[in-house]
Amino acid sequence: MKTKNLVALLFLVSVLLLIPSFVYFLSTLQKNEFSKKEVLSQAILGPKETPKSKLPQIAEEYLLSKKGEYAIVIKNLKTGESYFYNENKEFDSASLYKIWIMAVAFGKIKDGALNEEDVLSLPIDYLDTTLSTTTPTPTPEGFSPSPSPEEPKIISMSTKDAIERMITISDNYAALLVASRSGTTNVVKFLKDNNFKNSNFKQPPQTSAEDIALFFEKLYKGEIIDRQYSDKMIDILKEQTLNDRIPKYLPDKTEVAHKTGELFNSKHDGGIVYSSRGNYIIVVLTDTKDVKQAAENIANFSKAVYDYFISL
Repeated sequence: MKTKNLVALLFLVSVLLLIPSFVYFLSTLQKNEFSKKEVLSQAILGPKETPKSKLPQIAEEYLLSKKGEYAIVIKNLKTGESYFYNENKEFDSASLYKIWIMAVAFGKIKDGALNEEDVLSLPIDYLDTTLSTTTPTPTPEGFSPSPSPEEPKIISMSTKDAIERMITISDNYAALLVASRSGTTNVVKFLKDNNFKNSNFKQPPQTSAEDIALFFEKLYKGEIIDRQYSDKMIDILKEQTLNDRIPKYLPDKTEVAHKTGELFNSKHDGGIVYSSRGNYIIVVLTDTKDVKQAAENIANFSKAVYDYFISL
């Protein structure tokens, strides 16, 4: 009787020891079966693909299929999704050079070499001559016009007002006034120090979509001078009044910190769009015979990019 009980006990222990192994075996079998189904599914349907960016398609539809030459940079500052086209091609900068002048001026203000309340003055005859014969560029630092027998008409404004007018209404008089204190050599150094490799401050100034995008990305990160002055420049750029391109068809109250440029065949716009689904940089430079249509093309492209990013 004792022998029978011992055998029964040993049998029970053996069963209990085998149960975990059996459960593991079934689990492995199920996993293998699942893997087989997964392999079969991929063989029939193909591997799963990461959704592709629609930015190339949007660029083709709204810009690249149109007349004229375009350069484009788009960069989503939240996701990193980006698109580049002709990004290193050099274009006449038109008034985009004014963002460099602004940065250099604020650098001097921070260093104490310039004060926002300083009054900047130049004879209007000199300014008009400069504007009629060249693309607006800065006068040499420390420029002092020769005295005239007659009392010259003078244009004067504070440094603060001149910087704001230069950006928000693209005032060329204001730009020349600020540039007279910024100095050509300082602007050239600014371009080199920030690795804007496709930009120059010659006659006329030139730049690329990549360089303008890089400027705005550095500004967004607080790397132009410092965080305080970068934010100050962004605030001024948000007050832009020339809004027939990037902001034109965006929802009301959408914040856009941007600068336009137009001169002869150039119709540019670049900046930062602030949206509820993530902020992004958009830059479009153009060389076109129909600048009015180019502005409309940029506006439609901007809206399509906005709608795409909002939908993600």
